[in-house]
Amino acid sequence: MSNSSHSVGVARMRPNVPKKLNYGRTILLSFAFTIVLLAWSFFNIRVPLLLYQFFEEGDIAIGFIMAIDNILAVLVHPFFGALSDRTKSRFGRRVPYIFAGALISAVLFVFFPYMKVVWGLIVIIFLFDLAMSLYRTASIIIVPDYTSEELRAKASGIQQFIANLGGAIGFAIPMVVSFLGFSEEQLDKIGFPIVAGLMLVFLILFIFIIKETPTSKGILSFSKSELAINPETFHLTQDKKEEKRMPVLKTIGNIFNQKDKSMVFTLLFVFFTYLAFGSVETFFSSFAEFFLGLEPAEYSIYLIAYSLSMILTAYFHGVIGQKIGRKRAIKIDMGILLFLLIIMIVFSIPQARDGTFVYLLINFVLVGIFWMGVIVNTFPVVWALAPEGQVGSYTGIYYTFNQLAYTLSPIIVGGILQLFGRYVWPTQTELRFIILFPYLFLCLMVAFIILFFIKGGEANISKEKVEEYTGKYVQND
Repeated sequence: MSNSSHSVGVARMRPNVPKKLNYGRTILLSFAFTIVLLAWSFFNIRVPLLLYQFFEEGDIAIGFIMAIDNILAVLVHPFFGALSDRTKSRFGRRVPYIFAGALISAVLFVFFPYMKVVWGLIVIIFLFDLAMSLYRTASIIIVPDYTSEELRAKASGIQQFIANLGGAIGFAIPMVVSFLGFSEEQLDKIGFPIVAGLMLVFLILFIFIIKETPTSKGILSFSKSELAINPETFHLTQDKKEEKRMPVLKTIGNIFNQKDKSMVFTLLFVFFTYLAFGSVETFFSSFAEFFLGLEPAEYSIYLIAYSLSMILTAYFHGVIGQKIGRKRAIKIDMGILLFLLIIMIVFSIPQARDGTFVYLLINFVLVGIFWMGVIVNTFPVVWALAPEGQVGSYTGIYYTFNQLAYTLSPIIVGGILQLFGRYVWPTQTELRFIILFPYLFLCLMVAFIILFFIKGGEANISKEKVEEYTGKYVQND
């Protein structure tokens, strides 16, 4: 590659046409985050089962180990995200992290099924989580880096669609392996390498086609101040801060000291909703295999249906929230979710336990649809409650409570499962998993009650601002 292709601050990709989204490039930029969701989807359905080989009834230990990535998300993601803003490299600001993190995590992924010592598996999990943390933030924010402000809402929608397709592919791997004629015993030794190979394919496509603007002639160094890329010309520019920066803990303290507690209740609402769904992500494969007696190829169908229903309805929930009001839309979606969970607990799951699975599949599709409605319409409420100039800070705090819930939920549910297995059903420990969806229902019921204490949250934010903030801050729950 010639030196001219690495001229500092000069674009290496054709600039955007003003006010026109480059759909092809946006899709390719989204491949970076596709790698993340592809890996996590397969990780979440198979690694808990690998851990059960060592912790037969150690649900709380498994919950804690599965929470490592969320602990790192709270502690490490902001650091690497800020570091990438200041990165000086001939390969650009984000690509060094995406390349290194994706490559390391793909290599580590192959070793999961071969770890026959518990501490070896835990070490691999920790290293994998750390490698994913290295590039997850960079994989998200590279899309708005190269997208004009007014087009970031559309670009964010494309990124979410493409990345979640990667997640659906990860969920589908067990079904594909079974279709190829391999047994469940062979699934992990084949499935993990397949996912690792797909991660490398997406990485190669990304690296060879996406050419970030060089921020230095060297391989890697760091600026004292943040660097910025003009989203239309792709040239290196002087960063302009649009929002006041304040330490996260100080901002949270200010929120809790406000006379109007609407933002406090909004954060509590976020916490309890993700406290609910975080439990399912960790323990659904165990529930399906041990309680329902399903094979991996069979229960992956539920996860694919759930994922696709969310992907295909995201845009429509935004439209509905804009028309009838976002809090009203959330209340409707939450009410329907609670009703669907009652149906699931008293009818669909018992039917599935008896061998009739179609009702549970329908339930999963509907839950996915209305859960996406809650996600999509919660963001504008947060933005509307944010003071002028603190939208970014408030969105960051949203993610702090989101990740805190994801961290605690596997540990809490693991403890509950272990207690029920030991003291309620000591002779039929697989029955302990029946508590999973009542726990989810209870958390959502608490969140639903909290929702009625939120005042305001939509009247002072325009449609144009919603689109601007969506493109700038929404980062694929």
